[in-house]
Amino acid sequence: MVGRMVVALTVGVLLLAGVASATDVNQDLTADTTWRAADSPFIIRNSISVRNNATLTIEAGVVVRFAPGTSLTISNGSRLVAQGQANNPIQFIPDNESGAGPGAYQGIVFDNGSTGLMEYCLVDRAHDGVTIRSSVNEGQVTIRNCTFQRCSNACVSVNPPTIIRPVIEGCIFQDSSYGVICVGPQGELAAPRLRNNTFRRLF
Repeated sequence: MVGRMVVALTVGVLLLAGVASATDVNQDLTADTTWRAADSPFIIRNSISVRNNATLTIEAGVVVRFAPGTSLTISNGSRLVAQGQANNPIQFIPDNESGAGPGAYQGIVFDNGSTGLMEYCLVDRAHDGVTIRSSVNEGQVTIRNCTFQRCSNACVSVNPPTIIRPVIEGCIFQDSSYGVICVGPQGELAAPRLRNNTFRRLF
């Protein structure tokens, strides 16, 4: 009987530890911030922005979960650095992973005047995986070796207020409505640099 109680208590402690390891995010980030693998997963409860010229750095192996309909926006002057590794990617996924379909959350937005690097990331079941409104200089926003899948609209949507030149290379776009699209009233100004990408099962 004592042995069973010890096992039950141990399991309970482990479960509580698992719950405690999640980090809720429900406020804008206004200072340089690092999301560390030790504190993963990060659960975005409300749509948030990185602003005030802050940089959000996301470590390899971090899982970012989005509540339904939420987004992560990189605002004017701010930066996102999300560098995973080939064997340890960063994941952007729905919070309710088992019951979520395509379009479960809005996605990641690079607003006008922002910068960013995404490398070895998985973006799964967003509406638009990444929306880019900023990259006047080539590579101001760079997406490299990432996988986008099951997006209800576009894996990457380039929506320019002016001529923009994001670099998108070595990525996989699959099982979504579109791979990379240029949209909006200034869509003809979009000039994404697409290199060595793979497009499959788009509809």
